[in-house]
Amino acid sequence: QFGRPGGAASLVTGLLTPVPGLQEITSEKGTLSESASTWPEGSLFGLIDRALATTAVDRPFGEPFAALVCDDIGNTEVADFIGVDDRGNQRVVFIPAKWKTGTAGAGASGLYDVSGQALKNLAYLKADGQALPGAKTRYDKPWKLSGGEVPRKRIGPGSQAFRALFEKVRGNPAASREVWLVVSGGILSKKAVDDAFENANPASHVLQLFHLVLSLYAGCQSIGVELKIFCNP
Repeated sequence: QFGRPGGAASLVTGLLTPVPGLQEITSEKGTLSESASTWPEGSLFGLIDRALATTAVDRPFGEPFAALVCDDIGNTEVADFIGVDDRGNQRVVFIPAKWKTGTAGAGASGLYDVSGQALKNLAYLKADGQALPGAKTRYDKPWKLSGGEVPRKRIGPGSQAFRALFEKVRGNPAASREVWLVVSGGILSKKAVDDAFENANPASHVLQLFHLVLSLYAGCQSIGVELKIFCNP
């Protein structure tokens, strides 16, 4: 009986934030064949990057970061984007993003990869965790895929200064440490999840979703990390 007032469903639905426009995304990273300032319109990476830009008008994820890098691609990747704020409410945020074809619903299958990525990299969000992996100059170099490239540094200082800022804020007991899953395409719909939990006999894929999200949430909470999931309306 997930849907009863104060029922277990609220543990999951409370983590979901619908973002208008995510349902219109048609790819994860788009197709680039040359250097560009950002990822193409219609791509999930492009939407995230534009929404977090300092000049953004629409800010579905909130205020931009003081420093933001793209960490996608490579065996040292901990998230697709990493954001840091050292002003006001200090925070460090890992942003794993995922897009898949299909119709968004209330199932768990599309979330396994991105939630697994988030879970395995939580160690780097511990207040006393290890330094971010990879070359010290990683974020001074471009993100490259299929002939296209975009600067990894999106906002703020160069790679070494970014790493130092990340460790400084991460180690501050008063700072917020967060994971944001940003999913679109055929992965998750807030309305579909709400409707599914109202069913007196939830389908098996809904039960799987419930347990998958709660498992990730528990992992985050165990080291004091907040979890947010941004999905289709």
